Amino acid sequence: MAATYYNDEQDTDYGPDYGDGLGVLLDGDTPSLQAIDGANIENQPYTTKTSLNLNYDNDDFLGSNLSVTGYYRDEQGRFYPSGKTAAPQAAEEWVANGLTDSDTLGKLLGAATFVTQSEADIEVMGLRAAMQTDSEIAGKDTLFSYGVDFERENSEQTYYGQDLNTFIASNGLNAETNGLTYNGGPATTIDKWGAFVNADVDLTDKWHTSAGVRYQRLESETDAFTPIYEQLLEEYFNNPAISDISDAYGIDYQAGMVEEGSTDHDKVLFNLGTSYQLTPNDQVFANFSQGFTTADIQRALRDVRAGFVVNSDNVQPISINNYEFGWQV
Repeated sequence: MAATYYNDEQDTDYGPDYGDGLGVLLDGDTPSLQAIDGANIENQPYTTKTSLNLNYDNDDFLGSNLSVTGYYRDEQGRFYPSGKTAAPQAAEEWVANGLTDSDTLGKLLGAATFVTQSEADIEVMGLRAAMQTDSEIAGKDTLFSYGVDFERENSEQTYYGQDLNTFIASNGLNAETNGLTYNGGPATTIDKWGAFVNADVDLTDKWHTSAGVRYQRLESETDAFTPIYEQLLEEYFNNPAISDISDAYGIDYQAGMVEEGSTDHDKVLFNLGTSYQLTPNDQVFANFSQGFTTADIQRALRDVRAGFVVNSDNVQPISINNYEFGWQV
């Protein structure tokens, strides 16, 4: 059994250099990458991690070696405040409602700037059981490995609004909350199921090969949520500095929702490898393996707009083919 706890808290008076007039954030200026003294962050960044691992091994379970591993991990973190703009999305709304003058748009879109601070919480738990059995195939020593595994990941992320005037007045060095919160994507649960079998064979005393197959299943469920840009646009068009003009153009923006959804994907994966001992100190090898995993679904859905449908067609997994060749000395 192993247990760990990690806590990293930041308490600094230094912040990033956003350039004159926040040019790095607002105008795309090249950052100096210099730390500037004088920062005052109400909620300093931090990272905490807690993990627990339980292992059971039995080297004579029905004539085989049995290994069972269970694990749990919880990670929480708060990140440094940063600027965010909804100008492209706001421009789409203005143009769709008849405002196309570029000079007027340029003046209006400056107010579509926000400052947020993100907090994330990820919880992972899993169980893996594997057996290893020594055998022979056509007189060749063979080690069979087979087993099953399961992992569940729960994640959620929240953005906390920061007072824009305070941020601008300090050129990005000071940040304090304004009481507003935004969804950083939906609360998400991802389940990963797997079963595998692998054979390692000594063809000769110098030539080794292995081959295996794995079945992988990925399932996810997402809660209903209001996308962050929907929230930002509602806040923007109701800003007193903008609302009179948006009313004149008939814009009454109401943040829309993305309904709860789910995805379900599976795939059969293969691996094949071989190695040959040229000399006691030299070995050549070649390996092929496949991977199948889900993208960061919460992150992928963070910037979608209202009405997006979460299903297996719209949220695709990631498939990987890996090739490896080498000479080990």
